[in-house]
Amino acid sequence: MRFVNESEGKTTRYFVFPEDEPIVERIIQIARSQKIWTPEMDDFEEERVRKEETGDIIKIYRHCSFWTDDYSDANNGNSICMIPNVEYKKSVMNNQYINYMRGNGMWDPIDAQEYIARLAENDRSFFAWLFDDPSLHGIESWQLNDEQSSSWREFWDSFDCYI
Repeated sequence: MRFVNESEGKTTRYFVFPEDEPIVERIIQIARSQKIWTPEMDDFEEERVRKEETGDIIKIYRHCSFWTDDYSDANNGNSICMIPNVEYKKSVMNNQYINYMRGNGMWDPIDAQEYIARLAENDRSFFAWLFDDPSLHGIESWQLNDEQSSSWREFWDSFDCYI
């Protein structure tokens, strides 16, 4: 592992992935699109390693695919989320859902996933908001590219009350 970052600072975080083409391709796509990558911290283990260039001990976050026997899911890049500020947006959706249920729950008892699916279907600006990308205004979920679709599905799945 080689660290080459001339603008390192006290807040620099290092995420280490296996050399797996789907993961590398997704990281490159996110970097080129200038989107903010939000790591799913449950997919990483914190470690301390010695930096070869300086001998300093630094903290890294190693992807779980280094330890799992099932690489099919861990190495497909799904942990790379294209939704900026995803935890904040989950919180917003949860609060909106709670307010909806307080006002309409008696007449329309739905779960959070159904509420969010309805928003995605009926609010023309939903995906533009979710991905912080104005070019997505007015599109349907089936028009998202593969990475966006995967991130959207992961976002929606996170509201499954049975998980």
